Amino acid sequence: MTADRDIINGNSDTSLGVDVDISRRDFIGGVAVAPLILSSCAESPTPNPVDPWTGYAGIGDYAAANGNTAGVVQAAHRIRDFQYPESVSNLPYVDDVYDLVVVGGGFSGIAAAYDFMHNGEGRCLVLENHPVFGGEAKQNEFNVDGVHLTAPQGSNDFRTLDPSDGLPYELWKELGLPTQFGYRSPDGAPRDVKFAHDNYEPMFWSDEKYSVGYFFQNGGATHPTMVKDIWADRLQRAPWPEDTKRDLLNWRFGKASSAAIEAEARELDSMSYEQFLTDRLGLKADVARYADPILAAGSYGLGSDAVSAYAARLLGMPGVSPVADNGSPDTHTVHSFPGGNTAILRRMVKAILPNSIAGGTSPEDIVWNEIQFGELDKPTNKVRIRLGSTVFHVSHEGDPESAEHVIISYAKSGKLSRLRAKAVVMANGAWVNRHILADAGERQKRALAEFRHAPMLVVNVALNNWRFFAKAGVSAAHWFDDSLGFFCNIRAPMLVDGVAPDFNPDKPTVLTLYCAFPSPGQPPEIQGALARTKMFNTSFVDYERAVRAKLQHMFGQFGFDSKRDIAAIILNRWGHAYVSRQPGFFFGANGEGGAGDILREGYGRIYFGHSELTGRQNWHAAVREGNRAARQARGVA
Repeated sequence: MTADRDIINGNSDTSLGVDVDISRRDFIGGVAVAPLILSSCAESPTPNPVDPWTGYAGIGDYAAANGNTAGVVQAAHRIRDFQYPESVSNLPYVDDVYDLVVVGGGFSGIAAAYDFMHNGEGRCLVLENHPVFGGEAKQNEFNVDGVHLTAPQGSNDFRTLDPSDGLPYELWKELGLPTQFGYRSPDGAPRDVKFAHDNYEPMFWSDEKYSVGYFFQNGGATHPTMVKDIWADRLQRAPWPEDTKRDLLNWRFGKASSAAIEAEARELDSMSYEQFLTDRLGLKADVARYADPILAAGSYGLGSDAVSAYAARLLGMPGVSPVADNGSPDTHTVHSFPGGNTAILRRMVKAILPNSIAGGTSPEDIVWNEIQFGELDKPTNKVRIRLGSTVFHVSHEGDPESAEHVIISYAKSGKLSRLRAKAVVMANGAWVNRHILADAGERQKRALAEFRHAPMLVVNVALNNWRFFAKAGVSAAHWFDDSLGFFCNIRAPMLVDGVAPDFNPDKPTVLTLYCAFPSPGQPPEIQGALARTKMFNTSFVDYERAVRAKLQHMFGQFGFDSKRDIAAIILNRWGHAYVSRQPGFFFGANGEGGAGDILREGYGRIYFGHSELTGRQNWHAAVREGNRAARQARGVA
């Protein structure tokens, strides 16, 4: 993204609040940040110095870990650029031999450690490269005028489980997580404004349940025209050509084609979603362009020309799936804790290491209490979690078929070390594993190469108030100019043990933007790299400027003032957030099977467990894959 440093859409940095007077800001490490009350835990990792790329990261346990920070990216790129030693034979060994080492501390890795804690013998170590465990299940925290606000960094929502869900359902019961949820109703907003519980549903799948404003740029208008709930009257008020509206309606509400319903999954996986829409259904490419950001932000990172039609079916996209019944506006089946799925992950860690989070196991304690970082890597723990540890080399001690140990080399705080394990679960992504698995066979290498990854930028904006949303009569906004993402919304706050922040237009809240970077028309095999380059090559201040300008452009007409109403902005950059799942991803070619099936076999004493191996990336898939890999390592799967 590029942006004029002084003026965007007629707004100067001063008017947008980018150059707010220093008297309105605090300082960390000599760099100005937003006017918040800052706090920290004595045992927590030192927050990142606020640099021009990472930007402000908030308060609390996650103040050192907003997405892929500059330090995390630099350490990972040293692997990519072959800057770690090729030979590890001279590195010192640390610790005694572990029975299991897990590489990666997200849902999959913690699920593997959870299985080991309850069923394994001996000792387990989790190596996590970020300053805090969780993968994308982390949160941002703000304190605005004494109000504590929390929002997801990535992993966002969950649905009510039942016995048919198997392992996730059993895990939920074992952890004693709640099964009934309440949300604070808005006080002072128009009664007909309907708020979602999460950040995903109003993007598309259930947007008719909620109050979504669609912003159209008409000619050279100073402010775009807002049309509320465009699908309610079947696009009659949308300023699109009639043939475009006709195709969009056929796509959205028409029954899925008999060809799609009857098609073999393998056949759908042989073509892109755009090919199916245009060639099979005869729809205009405009429909694919409308679907692109939904498909990208919803689960795959890239758009319709880069994603398998079968992947689109798994996501419930129109045309390849039966038309969904969204139910009544009062029916909610999707929920989100204040920090998204962070609470689920924290509860799992608490079950593994009871002293890892202060207090007991009530939702209130799990959601709000501090992580006790000093408890994570104690030598006396059956399971240890070692943060800030970037694994750069993994290989068997000898031939993989006969070796008794695996050697894992990693960097922590500038020091390179190695250790031995009887088995390893690789609970991280293929984008790293293709570089660090030194003795993988050709079959595994080919499978790892099949994974194409795309980034996601999650922006959490702390607002001093949301009067402008109330005045507009919406809870979410959708736009079409491709300047920065395509959607943002405000969630209804979940009641945690009956407590939630006031939900009043005059009180602070968090607005969240999920921003993908699809580039239709470019060769699909390079779209992910192009998207990462775009996201990573933009400084924090340029993103801040773009966010302020975008909100000002849309909501200035409703009284929004970027300089007055924004308290802080946190960026969460996830360079490999999603596997894009190109045609052929699921079933492969020549009868060999899909890449995920191949990696699930493992090799030697190394096993793979990550949600990317499945057709969908969510916490359900992650815990299933991590648990399966841990059971393989124990010899019971």
